[in-house]
Amino acid sequence: MRRQILVASVFVLGLASAVGAQTKPTQAEIDQWKRETGTQILEGSVCKKITWLLESERNLSGDLTKQPIRYALGWWGRGFIEGAVYMIPGDQAQKKAAEFGLSVEVVAAHIAAYCYDREKERPIDAVQDLLLQVLK
Repeated sequence: MRRQILVASVFVLGLASAVGAQTKPTQAEIDQWKRETGTQILEGSVCKKITWLLESERNLSGDLTKQPIRYALGWWGRGFIEGAVYMIPGDQAQKKAAEFGLSVEVVAAHIAAYCYDREKERPIDAVQDLLLQVLK
């Protein structure tokens, strides 16, 4: 039940954030991002770019595997969190992570919602924020 509430709240926050928090990228920014394709890793990009990329996938199929940016961010973030939890001595962190329900979609939704609200930060900041929420 707790996980369902979290997923619903992340979804609602994502929608609310999309309405008012982020400014649209300028054409100059879009042109620059297109030129940088392949030269900058996704995880190190600013959230404004991540949001733009996720928005470009919005009309694709509802299946997460058909949204490569969202899918990649979800798997990367989940791997980061699972690795961090694994490195913490004892079973407490692993139990909390299991209770939290770290699916790829939950992680991707958190990154998306976080980035909608904080266009100058990076996806790694979103993943670190989620890790702290998992360990509470």
